[in-house]
Amino acid sequence: MKAFSVLLMLVLLIASWTVLREPSSPNVATDESLSPKVETGEVLGIRHVTLKEGVDSDEFERFFVEEYQPVFNERFPGLQFMLLKGDRGQDVGGYIFVLKVSSVWARNYYWPDDDSDSGKYEELLEACGSTCERLFDKFIGYVVEDVYSQYTDYVELTR
Repeated sequence: MKAFSVLLMLVLLIASWTVLREPSSPNVATDESLSPKVETGEVLGIRHVTLKEGVDSDEFERFFVEEYQPVFNERFPGLQFMLLKGDRGQDVGGYIFVLKVSSVWARNYYWPDDDSDSGKYEELLEACGSTCERLFDKFIGYVVEDVYSQYTDYVELTR
């Protein structure tokens, strides 16, 4: 049984890598306002987070770092879920939720455009089962509004 479990995990890891590796051609930007020599790198999806009245910020931070982040980062290939806290400047103490995606191609694999998803993220979410559902609901319970619907994706420009 142990050998079967190890084999199954190996197959899942290889399948995830195969599906999410980028095509062999460079990830060239298609925006006509960019130089044709500019390529794109990682994508950062930025979502501003406001905690609900009465939420303990230390408790929220611990929850995200110790519970939410490890599970979601492990279960979704090509995606990294991060919480950043303002340290200096205009939004000291404020939070942003960052969805770091390995490339435009990987982002489009999950979400082909603004108004739809490919179903791949939902498949992985369903496979995660009650664990992800509980963590998602707990996260939403801490924040004022659904941070998943209000966002901007920033694409890294590289050479």
